[in-house]
Amino acid sequence: MAKTVQLELGGVPRRSSGLFSDHYLSILRNRSDWQSLTDIADPIRVDVKAILDAYVPSSNEAQTEETLIKPVLRALGHTFEVQAHLKTPEGTKTPDYVFYTSLAALNTNKGQRLTDADRGLSLKAAREKNAQK
Repeated sequence: MAKTVQLELGGVPRRSSGLFSDHYLSILRNRSDWQSLTDIADPIRVDVKAILDAYVPSSNEAQTEETLIKPVLRALGHTFEVQAHLKTPEGTKTPDYVFYTSLAALNTNKGQRLTDADRGLSLKAAREKNAQK
């Protein structure tokens, strides 16, 4: 069997782990639309790296969220609400985060029991996903 060679993306080695086509990743870095994002992405990458470098792992979920998850989400420019209530066919659920397209959308929906019509994008906790596997 031939040995797989891991190509570099932006100077930093990445393993696609089957998530993306290796062929696509190998040509992506040469696309002008991708290269035009460098000026926007570089300061964010620096901020995220600083957060990761300063992070001290903890088995405490709340500490991990405060020192890693929330800072990374903010550095990436996400607008989110923590543990908002979502109305679902199975009853009210409380995911760790609900993401919004804008601060105005967050403020409009803050403290409300959300439905699909509210257009918030929810992300359930990783532990809930893992529990279903």
